[in-house]
Amino acid sequence: MWFDEHNHPVDYEKLSPEQRQYAHRERCYKWVSLLHLRGGAHVYAGLALLPGNAHEVGPFYKLVEQFVQTAGKGVIKMVGPGSGLH
Repeated sequence: MWFDEHNHPVDYEKLSPEQRQYAHRERCYKWVSLLHLRGGAHVYAGLALLPGNAHEVGPFYKLVEQFVQTAGKGVIKMVGPGSGLH
């Protein structure tokens, strides 16, 4: 992904020639995980590694769907902060 001099993601094609001088590329990823509380421990119930410019909501919903298909309905009581599901 391309970043500006302040390390903000940018669309390189929309930068002026002057701004392009300060732009730099970096590898960027997003880690999306679904943790399951089992007893007193947290267990990874699902995870996805995405490109940094990908939106995490779709893959997160897929993780939840796969978990419900495997563990059964009613196992998930609450989905935590940041997911948009409560």
